[in-house]
Amino acid sequence: MEKFLSRGKDEELVCVSVKMSRAMYAQLVQQKFQAQNVIQCRVGVTTAKRDGVEGKGSRLEAFIQNLERSGYFEGLLPGSKEYKRLMQNAEEYHKNSSLYSRARDLMSAPVRRIDEVLALPYSVNDFREQEVPPYDDDSWLYNGEEELNFSLLERQKEMELYDLKHKKKGKGKGN
Repeated sequence: MEKFLSRGKDEELVCVSVKMSRAMYAQLVQQKFQAQNVIQCRVGVTTAKRDGVEGKGSRLEAFIQNLERSGYFEGLLPGSKEYKRLMQNAEEYHKNSSLYSRARDLMSAPVRRIDEVLALPYSVNDFREQEVPPYDDDSWLYNGEEELNFSLLERQKEMELYDLKHKKKGKGKGN
């Protein structure tokens, strides 16, 4: 948050209107967002693995399994000093590999975009006099199930009528 509120409570805020699709708005309103721990923000295979980012089925795990199958650990017991040293070397190699780099770049793309937007030469004064329209009604967000069921029933009726018409045509041709 230091990027958004660099001056803390002294930061002047203004309201602006942001256009987005209904799907994006619904996700923004209903999805729970949690700030990441400082530990999770650090880039590193071991911290990511410890924090659950790299779990079962991860690329790192597949990489380690391939190393085990190829005899990389030379029959060493997991937890031994030499095994830990080889594991650390393997994790470091994986971290620096192109796969990891591409994944890291992909994950950091939103942060880079935020940095770009925040670097634009706008100030609070550019938005201070902007008129913000009134809030739209959000009832569609919570009453959508009824509307969806109604639409599905109408579509089902259309399909039944279509089937009836084609069955009648089929019988007329066969007689």
